[in-house]
Amino acid sequence: MEFEKIRSAVRLAEYAVVNRRPLRTKEDVLRALSEELLVGPWLIMSGLGIIWKRLLWIFVLTLIIVAGLFLVERAFNPVMILVALTLGVISVYFGLPTRTVLAGVTAKSIGELVSAIDGLVKDQGELERLSSGVRLVKTQTTERMARFNVFIGILWGALFWLVTARVLSPTIAQDVLETSLFPTIAAAISFIGLLVVAVGYAAAVRVVYQTLDFALLEVKAKLAHGP
Repeated sequence: MEFEKIRSAVRLAEYAVVNRRPLRTKEDVLRALSEELLVGPWLIMSGLGIIWKRLLWIFVLTLIIVAGLFLVERAFNPVMILVALTLGVISVYFGLPTRTVLAGVTAKSIGELVSAIDGLVKDQGELERLSSGVRLVKTQTTERMARFNVFIGILWGALFWLVTARVLSPTIAQDVLETSLFPTIAAAISFIGLLVVAVGYAAAVRVVYQTLDFALLEVKAKLAHGP
């Protein structure tokens, strides 16, 4: 059944990205439970790992630029740190496409996925159907993430209103400020946590589908050249 092949291909890509093997191969409640409890968080952690590496590069480049500025100007100026940080962010964000767009995609993951997909398709026709199904799932995933971004935007608007109306407003009464301070802090921490998880998930999903796309290209090349 084509649906089973498509689901298997996407799922294999997910496991390849988190660098884990399925705990169970049978489709049952235990597998669903293990994937909800383990694979989902592993996927988010892998995405956060990619982002952490980019942040680490920003930190390293900022230190290097600061050291260079100190060689030119010995007198300390806080602006130097701001300039160095800005240059570090620009250098990493606008870096080489192979280090930005393809961050997290590895030849090892692609190779493992190619070996698995080889068992799902036997000719170009099956591969085309599999690729079409993967594009359909990818489209649905992208739309789902877009809806979640809207939800994040609504939460940000609500949090902004809460902070400005109940904490930072100059006309706010002292008793209202005291009762609103803790809920505002809790809401801000919750929002930041949700945002971090969402960013990590988005990065991991990007890597999953990029890995799957490259693996499908490799399989297509193998089928074109024949055995």
